[in-house]
Order: sequence, then C-alpha cells, then structure tokens
Amino acid sequence: MRLIKFFVLIVPVLLASCLPPDPSDTSSHIPITPILESVIDMPASFDEAPTRESIHPVLTSTPAPEPLVLTMCKSRTGLFYPDYSDPLLPIEFAEPYNLTSLPEYSDLDAEETIEFIRGYPRSLQYQERGYHDSSYFHAFRYVVTIEDNALFQFPYSDLASVWLWDRAFNLFLSGDDLMYDAYKDILYEGLNTELVSPEDLSCWFRSLEDRLQLKVVSLAGFSPSREGSFLVQISDSQEIVGIFFFLHRDGPTFMVHPLTYEYSWPFSTASGIEFDVVDFTGDFVPEVATSHVYFPGSGDAIRTHLDVYDILTGAPILLEFVPEISPRRERSWQVVTSDNDPPLFRISKTYNRMTCPFSHSWIYQWDGEAMALVEREIPTKDQIIEQIGKPIGQTDALECTDIYVSSFVRELRSGDMTNPDPLLELIEGWPYSSDPWPLYDDIDELDPYYTKYLIGVSLTNIAEYDKARDLFDSISASISDDQSELAQSLRIFRTVSSRDEFITACQLSDDCKRYLGLDELLGALAPEEILNIENVLSDLEYQVFRSGNIDLNDDGTEEKWIAVTLDEDPYGTNIWFFLNTEDGAVVESIWADLPTDQINLKEGPGFFGQPSFTISDGATTQYRLYSESNPWRSILTLCEVLSEHIHDLGESLYNKDSYTQIDNIEKIRDLLENNCDETYIEWLDPQLIYFYAQLHELIGMDQIAIRAHLEIIEKYPESPYSLLSAKRLLIK
Repeated sequence: MRLIKFFVLIVPVLLASCLPPDPSDTSSHIPITPILESVIDMPASFDEAPTRESIHPVLTSTPAPEPLVLTMCKSRTGLFYPDYSDPLLPIEFAEPYNLTSLPEYSDLDAEETIEFIRGYPRSLQYQERGYHDSSYFHAFRYVVTIEDNALFQFPYSDLASVWLWDRAFNLFLSGDDLMYDAYKDILYEGLNTELVSPEDLSCWFRSLEDRLQLKVVSLAGFSPSREGSFLVQISDSQEIVGIFFFLHRDGPTFMVHPLTYEYSWPFSTASGIEFDVVDFTGDFVPEVATSHVYFPGSGDAIRTHLDVYDILTGAPILLEFVPEISPRRERSWQVVTSDNDPPLFRISKTYNRMTCPFSHSWIYQWDGEAMALVEREIPTKDQIIEQIGKPIGQTDALECTDIYVSSFVRELRSGDMTNPDPLLELIEGWPYSSDPWPLYDDIDELDPYYTKYLIGVSLTNIAEYDKARDLFDSISASISDDQSELAQSLRIFRTVSSRDEFITACQLSDDCKRYLGLDELLGALAPEEILNIENVLSDLEYQVFRSGNIDLNDDGTEEKWIAVTLDEDPYGTNIWFFLNTEDGAVVESIWADLPTDQINLKEGPGFFGQPSFTISDGATTQYRLYSESNPWRSILTLCEVLSEHIHDLGESLYNKDSYTQIDNIEKIRDLLENNCDETYIEWLDPQLIYFYAQLHELIGMDQIAIRAHLEIIEKYPESPYSLLSAKRLLIK
C-alpha cells in the first residue's frame, strides 16, 4: 500500500507515547475468565444425582490453558450513543445553474466534505433513526462514499492515512462486511513492514484509532502447532460489537485471515461478543470459537451466533455447527469431556414464562461432519420444582411445572424434540396443579394418552421402532374405544419398522408431517415422479392450482413449478420449485402478490448474467431471478437484484476502468423505473445518479456531472446523496 512511508515516519513516535499499561492500574487489564466452567446455569443436582441412565453420567470441564492476552491498550472512548444536531435535509440553496465546470477540488476540500458528512448521522431526528437506531448507524456509510473518492483522487495526500483508518471505523459502525477487508489490510501492513510486533499491536492500533480497541491473544499455549499464531479481536471499549482475525506466520510474513460470520450486525442490534479456544472435535487440536450476541427484536429476542473455526492447516475453515445458542446475554454453554469419546458440547436454555424461571440442556457431539444431538436433558418434576424455587407472584411451583411440561409437549408436537424418551416419566401424573385449564390453549395437551402417542411417533422418527411399538401397545391396552381416531392412528404406526414405512404412514396422518418436510418426501421420489408431484401433494392435502416446467437455474434441465395454497389466501400465491440434485429433490418457495388461479410462469430475459423468469397474471408481470450466492434466499425479485448490483457498483466505483460502468448505470436506472415501486426508486435512484456524476467527473465530462448532481438535488432533496452533490457543487 501507498501508506508505508507514512507508517515508517509516524508509528515509532506514536508507539513511544503508548507505554505498556501500569500493572497497578486495573483499568488497563481485562480479567480473563477461565475458558470452561464446571457448572454453568444448571443446578448441581443435575450432575450429582442423575435419576436416569445417561450417556455420560458425570460431565466435567475440559482441562485447557487460559488464553494469554498480550499487552492491552484500551480504547479511550465509551459506547457510541447517538446524539443530535440540527437537520441537514432537505437541501435548500440558491440555484447555481450557471456553472460551466465543477469547482476545483483538493485534498483539503475532500477533508472538509468528509467532516461535513460526518455530521449527517447526528442530524437525523428521532423518527428518522429507525428501529434500535439502525438508520443512524447505517448513515456512516455515506462518509465512506466520500472517503473512497478522496483516497482515489488523492492517494499521496498527508491525510490519506487518516481517511483510511476513519473509513474502516465507519464501515465497522455501519456493520458493512467491507470492514473485514479494511482492517485486514491495516493489520497486514502494520505487521509486515516490521513496524509492529504482535506484542505491540494493541498499543500501535490505539495510537492511530482510539475509538476502538484491539486485543491480541497468543495461541501458542494451546498446541505446539500453533506457535506464532494469534487471535485478534477489534471491538468497542465495552465489547458490545466486534470482529475477529486469525494471524499466523508463513515464513517471514504474517498472514491475516478475517473470521467472518454469516451476518454482520451493527451497533443497532449488537449486544456482546466473546471468543474461546477449545477442542470441539476431539482431534487434540483446539478450534477457535467466536460468538456474537445480537438483539434484532424486542422482549426475549436476544440471539447468540456461534461460529467454530478449524485452524489446523493455517487458513481457518468454518465448521458446520447446527446447535442454536440460548437467547441470553450471559454464557450458556460449555464443552465437557468423556472417557475416550470426542468432547461434548452442552447448551443450557432458559425459559421465563409466567414468572417461572427454569433452564434445561441439550448435549451435542462432533460426528466428523457436524455437531449431532446425543442427549436431551429433561428433568424430573422434583428437579423442576427445586430449580424454580419460590416463584414470583401468585403462580405456585406445581403450576410452573405444568407450564414447562406444556412447553415440552408443544415442542414435541412441533417436531423439534429429537429425543422424547425422558418425557414419558415427566408426564406421569400430569397435570400436577389443581386448576391447570387456564394454562393451556388446546385440551389435547392435557391428554396423557395422546401425548404418549406423540412420543411414540417421535421415537419412530428416530428409528426406535421396538420402543415405539411397546409404547403403542401399552396405550392401546389402556383406551376403551378401539374405533377412536387415536386407536386408528396407533394401528397405522404400530407396524412401522423402516424409514420408508414411516414416510408412508405420514401420508395417512397429520401427526408426523412435521418430521419430514417436503424435502424428504420428494427425496424418496424418482425424478420422473416429481413431474407428477401434484398427486403426492394432493394426498398431503395441499391444493394445487396451476403448474408447469421451467429452467429455473439455467442448467439446461427444466424444473417443476406449482402454484399452491395451504389456506385460502385471495391476496397472493405460494409458488414451489422442485430442483433435482445429486442428493435428491430440493424445494425452493416464493410468494407472489398475484391471484393463484390466473398465475403463469415463463422464462424471461437474463439480467447481469443471471437467468430470469416472469410471473404474470395476464395484466401484471414480475421478474424473478435465481441466485445461488444470496445468503437469505435463492429466488429474488428484480428490484432485490438491482439493489445488490448497485451496492456492488458502489464498492467498485473507483477501481481501474470503472468508467465502463456508465452504460450499465443507465440500463439499471431504466429497469428500476419500469419494474420497481416508489420506495425502491427513492432509495436506489439517487445512488445511481451520484455514481453517474462521479464517473463523468473522473473522465473530465464536467457538464454531465453537474447536471447529474443537480438532478439529485431537485428530484430527491430528502436523500443524503443530495448533501453529497450540494457539497460538490458549492465546495467553494
């Protein structure tokens, strides 16, 4: 990078002023919590006095060294709570229509513009800041737009380093994934010009960026193979939000690998970060685990996103990790050892329904490919009462116990309970309280025979055929009406002894469809049978209105599509696509706000190298595109695809030969105007016009650039891009 000369001149001076922290100053040190704790969020009785046979009767913590945190220089600032200033929008100014050329623009002008746009987030009023201030934090992305332009036009300016660091910070605030590349480049440059050692990295970072802090952890103590390897955490001072990097030596060079996770959450939803170095897979080489807690909603909507990385071969590999972590801010999981097996991963989840706090656990184990559930810890009635203790308010312990048994039963009925066997003991004598009726929405939940039958269905789902048959027989012997719906269901499932027979039984009963899903039902069909899928769906009580074939993913093979409804819905249509893969049939679904009985699909023109198809009811036509790379869903509207391409265009605006994008911008604007509603147009069109103006300025076509800037100001005075255009026209 061009900033090496700057680093050589300035960093030694800055490091000299950034001394290691005073050992007596506790604020300079981060206390390190042991990696593992013997008991976390679970009562001792669960481990000390198990009342049933367990796969691993006693769980003990994995012995592991504590992480060695190198010198830590903390951030000098606290959390970034938004404050307020006067509104900057809408734009009001004298019309400078007599401009014949753009005003001269220097690096000092660029810095003035950057400073001005830094004030835009603060100018947003309360109602404009979005849920959890999401729009406020996203607004820092507009500062990045100006800094990208400044770095492109003035790469050798004395201000270039300031812009580079501030750009990374603004990406961090907005939650943009580009923050990983921004800080990766900064760390790589600092380490590999021999300006900074890992031991000095934290203080060097603070000397150039005091709004965030950097923590470096040596991994050498965990495995001999990890000598010269480090984990880096960049975060705010309270460790509410942060990102992680893995460093290791490759000869004389330090390699920097971002530990990216699927969704980046800005300050608006972030609620905490954590890391651990633990052997999850039992190969005696520790993995790196990072967790990001976020708060996307309200109430008990807190979620923890946990990622585990294999760092054995150098570049980290993200492992498939299925378990969902409890919706809590505090630590709710641990890794434990058994005799000779791979370690166990234990998750404790807490409910807090109707003033009855209670937690229980799931235990997973690495099976060579992913974490597999090996045991579900469902406590006894006495253990529930002991853990609840003295309930708050008028709800007594027995009522609380009924509430949690009801929770387990609902989990069973939804198909989410993988190992239902322990529930058999818990439902004996249930309900326990004298007046349980107000606690239940469905009287079936209070029927122990029906609940036992559901447990049998769940056991059949996990291939415990003999155990399920014994249970079905005991239920049959206890009910008097052998013509009841329950008796008929028992006869259907009693003879099941294979997965194919289970699938067949599920087609006759509503009680196990939840265990299959369409993927498994379709996976048992031959490709030619999928072409007649309407018959299968009719057996499952789905109403098919229209169907056809279309090459959805442009692989030369047509896929089956159907317009289907689960309930009467006059406002739109569910459209399912059946894709044949090596692993069987895969279902993709979309929703269209067009009437089901008139809908039709046809192959459409391609956009940006992606195949498209049209959905039409004869009067209205919508474009949809298939995307394998979108993390949220595979089939997108044209407006969603346009949004993605405009975002990508902004990221590459100042690359070499970017002026070739001018024609592409004109085509995108035309598609936007003819296919998207006003919300999309008012959001995306100002960006496109601004990019159009910037590209024409770069090739010296000032008049076109001026007209484009004026168009933004006139058509979209409420858009932040009108601020950017006004500053460019009135810079003097």
